[in-house]
Amino acid sequence: MNALFLYLWRIIPPCLPSGWRFGSKLGTMIGISLGIWFTIALTYLVIIRYGFDNNYTAIQVVAVIAMVSQLTFGLVAVFKQQRSAPKGKNKVGLGTLFSRGAW
Repeated sequence: MNALFLYLWRIIPPCLPSGWRFGSKLGTMIGISLGIWFTIALTYLVIIRYGFDNNYTAIQVVAVIAMVSQLTFGLVAVFKQQRSAPKGKNKVGLGTLFSRGAW
């Protein structure tokens, strides 16, 4: 779900009207992203609660679905890029890079 959530922040903003103020665009983006996240989370909960007789099997199915969807959206986000990310202007310290990789 998290990969989809981040991917939405890349594909939806260009679809919003250009005349909107920043606050309106941000509010719309938050609403759309959280709405889709909530729908997927609710679907997972329904699968776990009502989908199977054995609750452990349902959790395994949801885990596999989540893993496949994360992998799919991650690959789509990487290989279907419409534009490259801008290069940063500030130097990032070695300690910051290490802490990002360590967590």
